[in-house]
Amino acid sequence: MPENFKMKSLILTVIFMVTCTFMYAETVELNGNLIKIDGKDVLKFEKNKIASFSIYTIDGEELLMYRLHDNETPGDGNDDYYVLNFILEKKKIEAIPAANTTGIGGMNVKKTSEKVVNWLLREKVLNADGTLNADRIDIFISKYDENIRDRTFRIR
Repeated sequence: MPENFKMKSLILTVIFMVTCTFMYAETVELNGNLIKIDGKDVLKFEKNKIASFSIYTIDGEELLMYRLHDNETPGDGNDDYYVLNFILEKKKIEAIPAANTTGIGGMNVKKTSEKVVNWLLREKVLNADGTLNADRIDIFISKYDENIRDRTFRIR
């Protein structure tokens, strides 16, 4: 085959793959206490306190809770980590924000909740209809849980 044909085929394949990726990407938007995915009200959001929030189904059942943990050193943010609890499954992850590329963390709970929902959608833990995929939760935990509390030395 001519070299020119191979190059055109490669370019067309890449364009097709990128187009398909964007076609299936969900858009997440917070509007008051509602989380919209692709323009539909799918979940509810509730700020619990500083750096903590919960996400509920539209019917009010709590799906997950996020909180930033200061690791008992309020003046030092270098050892902070977040806890993401999957309430119904009774499973959680503890991870350092800088340890992954999601940009999760910080005090702005609305922006953080958007990032968390986008992350869970991307990892296929959360479906676009607002339901959780239990099988993907286990994969998600195996990928990201750093088990901070159990491996942190505490002096009492």
